[in-house]
Amino acid sequence: MGLWGRTLHRTSNYVVDVTRDGDMASARFTLVATHVHREGDPGDHLHIGGHVDAQLIRGPVGWRFRHHRLTLVWTQGDPPGALTPMSLERGDPAASNQRAPR
Repeated sequence: MGLWGRTLHRTSNYVVDVTRDGDMASARFTLVATHVHREGDPGDHLHIGGHVDAQLIRGPVGWRFRHHRLTLVWTQGDPPGALTPMSLERGDPAASNQRAPR
C-alpha cells in the first residue's frame, strides 16, 4: 500500500442480489477502514466510512468483482503528507513539501 504503513478494512451488512441465470450479481456492503501513516509521515490515522456498490460475475474459479464503487460518507484524521500542528511546532523539514493545514 504505497501511501500507508498499514491498513485495516472491515466490511459488513452485505446485501447480494443474484440474477436469475445465477452468473451475475449486484452487491452493496458497508466499509469502515483505518489507514496508518508510514514512519516519518506525520498525522493522525485516517479513518473512513462508507458503502460499496459492486457488480460481480461468476467465472470458472468462482465469483469476481467486475466493477465496484466506494461512496465515502465520512472521514476522520489526516490524509498522507498532511501537516499537523506538532510538525509545524517542531519545524519539521518535511513540512515544507506538505499540504497546508485544514
